[in-house]
Amino acid sequence: MRIGYRLVLGYVLIAALSGVTMYLANRSYHQIDRIFEDLSSDTVPEIEALESLKLEALRIIASTSEYALIEEEEADKGEDRVSRQASTEREQISSSIENYDKAFAKYDAFVDQNAAWERDSRREIQLCGADLIRLSAELINIKRKGLSGEEAIEKKEEFENAETKFLAAVDQAMTALHAQLYKEDGTMHATISTSKSLTLIVYFFTLSLSLTIGLYISRSISRPVNQLRDASREIGKGKLDTQINIRSNDEIGELAAAFNKMTADLRQSHIEILAAKNFVDNIIGSMTDLLIVTNMDGDITRVNSAVNALLGYEDEALLGASLRTVLAKRTREVINNAHDLRAIESAGSAELTCRRADGSMRRAGYQQIEGSRKANSQLAQ
Repeated sequence: MRIGYRLVLGYVLIAALSGVTMYLANRSYHQIDRIFEDLSSDTVPEIEALESLKLEALRIIASTSEYALIEEEEADKGEDRVSRQASTEREQISSSIENYDKAFAKYDAFVDQNAAWERDSRREIQLCGADLIRLSAELINIKRKGLSGEEAIEKKEEFENAETKFLAAVDQAMTALHAQLYKEDGTMHATISTSKSLTLIVYFFTLSLSLTIGLYISRSISRPVNQLRDASREIGKGKLDTQINIRSNDEIGELAAAFNKMTADLRQSHIEILAAKNFVDNIIGSMTDLLIVTNMDGDITRVNSAVNALLGYEDEALLGASLRTVLAKRTREVINNAHDLRAIESAGSAELTCRRADGSMRRAGYQQIEGSRKANSQLAQ
């Protein structure tokens, strides 16, 4: 795989994992929002409707009891007229019954829409509420007629029993709603906790995978580059048989193949150069004429074995020395500097007197070898 494709694939994987993290977090937030919306739009308003229902029922109970007490006091005083206070209580009862009906209608709508499991409680509240209102009207009617005795006491006891049943039914429904509220609240907190844990897990997984992908891509690039660097150093040390084993289909693999080809070509060229050098050395070594090779400054860079044999010098004793070392004094006076030497070379040939290692002299012919940029001097015996 190409390096660019590998990098793009790594970025795509990291982006995909980041997208998964965002998706899970967003999904959890939607779940939490839905639970909170259910609480705020269903359960809490339903509890408020029940509380309003209970409040209006308590007002009916209180006003009915207050009206009965007022009627009893007026009956004891022997007054037949209806006092203003009694009229106020009756108006309050009528208003409370109206508000009670509204609160029950609201509660009834919540049950139909959202809480089918509360229908039994609603039925119980509805029956107990109807009994409470009916007994309130009957008790008020008895008190208005001025009746007393066992009938009034019995009706009052029925009214109190209806009150107890109604409040018990409302309390039972509210207990169930509070239990549902606590359950949904626990579900919401559990969802939040799960969301946090899941987000952290996915985050650390994404981080770990990102680091793994980064290290893999880094090593897939740096390892072959280091191999190329080490192989280049080995080539610099003269180990031309160095090869690198990188098998990949990317740019690094192509570079490794080119490097191996280069080292193979270099090794072959080196072999050919050595063969040519050995061939030349063999030719020079087999020559009977004196061969002295100098640079442009007149320093000796190479001599053949005939020079050492005929002039009596040790091997490599003349290397680096000036050409004047092997020239007689009279010849050196003619050749005062390298410029004069190049002047003699331009003549093509000359007669020179050479000085041996023991100081004796020997005459030799001088001839420049054509076709070289260096001053190559051949002394013929």
